[in-house]
Amino acid sequence: MNHRLYRYSQLTVLAVFTLILIGSLVTTQGAGMAFADWPLSSNSLNPEGWWSHLLQRLEHGHRLFAEFTGLLIGILCASVWGKRWALPGAFLVSASLAFAASILGVAPRWIALLALGSASLVFIGILFSGNQSSLPLRSPLSRWLAFAAFFGVIVQALLGGLRVTIETGGHLQLAMCIRIFHGCFAQIEFCLLVALASTLSPKVFPDSSVPGLFKIRRLAWLTFAFAFLQLTLGASIRHLGIALVIPTFPLASSHSLLPLFSNFDADLHFFHTRIIAFLVALHIVLLVLNIFRSASFESRLVQPALVLIGLLVAQITFGVLIIWTYRSPYPTTLHVLNGAALLATSFLIALRATCMKPLPQSEHKSNRHSSFQQGILS
Repeated sequence: MNHRLYRYSQLTVLAVFTLILIGSLVTTQGAGMAFADWPLSSNSLNPEGWWSHLLQRLEHGHRLFAEFTGLLIGILCASVWGKRWALPGAFLVSASLAFAASILGVAPRWIALLALGSASLVFIGILFSGNQSSLPLRSPLSRWLAFAAFFGVIVQALLGGLRVTIETGGHLQLAMCIRIFHGCFAQIEFCLLVALASTLSPKVFPDSSVPGLFKIRRLAWLTFAFAFLQLTLGASIRHLGIALVIPTFPLASSHSLLPLFSNFDADLHFFHTRIIAFLVALHIVLLVLNIFRSASFESRLVQPALVLIGLLVAQITFGVLIIWTYRSPYPTTLHVLNGAALLATSFLIALRATCMKPLPQSEHKSNRHSSFQQGILS
């Protein structure tokens, strides 16, 4: 049963990754406002002709796949908590309320909001109902990661809806802030599901103590923090449409590493493509070196560290290609996807390092002395 749940969690991770891909295409093509209402599209669950229109196909397809992904996450959360009837119960209550509202003549938009809101509240209520001691024998970390992922998908849906309704209302600056936050929060949701899938793995690892673990932890969390800052800057540049404000790389002007002019757009771009990019790369290299020096026997750290190095090389390549190809949609989309994978991998390493136990300093010295003696004797 644990193996099936683990495989299902991997499917959910893939679904969120695909949703990030679709969302990236929506932003790249400027399709976010193809429909001026939410949660319905042109006041309909299935607007006429949406498939034949590129922008509407992207945006409505994004909404439909987001609903499907939310359903997958709900099933995963209920399974982890051992409350498999939570989703059917939430659906039954929301459907009943929606039916009653339709009889009373409530507008379709408010019926959709009522159905979504009531389903979410009932689902959460069922999760926390009953005797908590009868929950499945899974770690509290798995349960809370599952709940955070479910709550996160609700927040993400609301952010997407607010962006549309606020921009329709003419509040463009506030809508822009929500657009950026919406893009960043999707990466957080992805990180949560990657971490959850890791905790559900049926593979049993032997307990091991890692020397120098405190330094690995610190570097891992710093790497994650810098990667998230870099992602936030990238999302801001992307949504503000200033990806080519400095159109050259590695030089920022014809004969200098610094840009010829300074304003908010140029400074933001320079900070993203040069300063924070260098800090992210530096911390990834330091993290990987420390893992191989102190924990080369620990596959739970070594394997994602190898992946992280590969993702770093790919991320730099895609970022440079965005400038050299004048923001071609292919490297732009791959840059977003690869950035999500890089952020999630750094988060996974930080989480695993936090859950491991360090090797006591005295034991570490004793082990090194013993190894030194064995080396001499051999």
